[in-house]
Amino acid sequence: MKRYRLVLAITAGFLVPPSLALAQCQAGMVQSGSSCIDTFEASLWKVTNPACVKLIKQGVKLPQWCLQGAIQVGINGVDYTDAQCQFNGGGCKEIFALSIPSVVPARSINYFIAAAACRNSGKRLPSNAEWQAAALGTPDPWPQDDPAKQCNLSGPSALPTGSRTKCVSD
Repeated sequence: MKRYRLVLAITAGFLVPPSLALAQCQAGMVQSGSSCIDTFEASLWKVTNPACVKLIKQGVKLPQWCLQGAIQVGINGVDYTDAQCQFNGGGCKEIFALSIPSVVPARSINYFIAAAACRNSGKRLPSNAEWQAAALGTPDPWPQDDPAKQCNLSGPSALPTGSRTKCVSD
């Protein structure tokens, strides 16, 4: 029996014709069919700096100084409650979903918190069809001829985004 890890993927909050999607994808996103989807699994961050929040909502690549003052959440238990997030997604005004390489992706959040973080970032969760289209072509992990670079489908914890170079979709 194969064991799969559910990861949060986010997509832009708009759909555009395929010919225009590539030109309109925000920083950190790629075209997948007729929509844009994050390059890396989403990580969640508590961001309170107004200048950084403005950059996130504009969809531009964040300068390093923005993350220095941010706090990553969604990785252990209910660490998002520190940001006034409730279980139903209420109050999650300072949580943002970001596509950043080399960080642990969000893994201990529910649908409502994920949706709130995406909304705050000017994005949305992908539909089931969009998520499946984006994941097409992910290499079959068996046989594990190079486990250090292939998809991490089991283990005690999530690995940093982008750390498995052979785990990419078409």
